[in-house]
Amino acid sequence: MKRIVTILIIVAFGGYLVHNYYQTKAREAVHQKAEKEKVAAFKERTKAEIGSMVSRFGAIDNWEEKLLEGDSGGEKRVLTMELEKLWLTGKPILFQGFVRDISSLNPTSYLVLIDHLPRKGFGKLKLGTDLRLSLECPKAMVDSFLSQNAKASSRGALVAVIAKVNSIESFSLKTEGGETEEIKRGRGKCLAMSYVGLFQDMLGEK
Repeated sequence: MKRIVTILIIVAFGGYLVHNYYQTKAREAVHQKAEKEKVAAFKERTKAEIGSMVSRFGAIDNWEEKLLEGDSGGEKRVLTMELEKLWLTGKPILFQGFVRDISSLNPTSYLVLIDHLPRKGFGKLKLGTDLRLSLECPKAMVDSFLSQNAKASSRGALVAVIAKVNSIESFSLKTEGGETEEIKRGRGKCLAMSYVGLFQDMLGEK
């Protein structure tokens, strides 16, 4: 009799563990689905916001594609004259990348440094030249942006800016590996800014 009771207890406990396992899995699946939907909704809102910025300022949003016209693969070396034709048109541009640094420029403005990251659909080419922007941005705009986007100052955070580029400078730096890094940096003013998300989240895009 004791043996039967013991077996029943073991069976009941095993059933509890199995039930608990599947319940946990079900909750995890629901949570993951909700997170994916949340990320998807955020991306749609961001896409719409960026589109609105481009429309509002009449910004050039296809300069990346034009930069690579005629190239089919490999590493693209960017000449300053090529960027001049695309950035110094009198119109602002849409530029996406990582915020390298923010510092005070004067009582009402920050100096914001942004490293370029190609947007989705940029192609299989790899740029052999680093593109950057050095922008004067109103402190009120940047402070509001950072307060509304908690992760915007995190490592790997991406931003999209509408920038009016006034000049371009070219220089080279030596990397830790001893290689030469070619850099083209546009200087100008920031007209609008939007948080795009974390880079690691963008990796899952198809």
